[in-house]
Amino acid sequence: MANQHPTNNVGIISSGFYRSSGAYHGAIDFALPIGKPIYAVESGTVEAHNEGCPENGYINNPCGNYGGNWVRIKHSANFKTKSLHLAKVFVKTGEYVKRGQEIGLSGNSGSSTGPHLHFAVLINDVQVDPSSYINNQKPYPETDISQKKKCLWVCYLSLLCSFGGFTTTKESTLIQDWTISSI
Repeated sequence: MANQHPTNNVGIISSGFYRSSGAYHGAIDFALPIGKPIYAVESGTVEAHNEGCPENGYINNPCGNYGGNWVRIKHSANFKTKSLHLAKVFVKTGEYVKRGQEIGLSGNSGSSTGPHLHFAVLINDVQVDPSSYINNQKPYPETDISQKKKCLWVCYLSLLCSFGGFTTTKESTLIQDWTISSI
């Protein structure tokens, strides 16, 4: 399954992820007109959000801690995403969101030079380059939901195997390996 794109492939990358001497941009910026839908890339819980910033962004505008209107989603214990500079936020802190759900509209709020989405991926609370995820070069890290589905399948097959006469560790391991690789 292809990765969900935060803008459904609308907009162009206006600034990439980079670290250099004295400069750091821990996200990808997508140039978008104000009002384009922004989507959750995976299911998770809205860990935090900010709304109420005016749409007239400018350099060093401190509204929303410089991010303007934004959403941070916790997809699993070690995987989060952030969407900043939104015109509108449609979700609230603590709300569960599904993969592909519209979470807001692109905008120009906070410290911004023009309408865009600032999209960040965090692994263990460290910002990493989102481009390999956006371009489907690697899958997003597992979410808590996908981990629970795997556990349920392994438990279910183990139960079936115990009734079906599979009792050796080798047979059980083979079934668990098959289950995990096929989900």
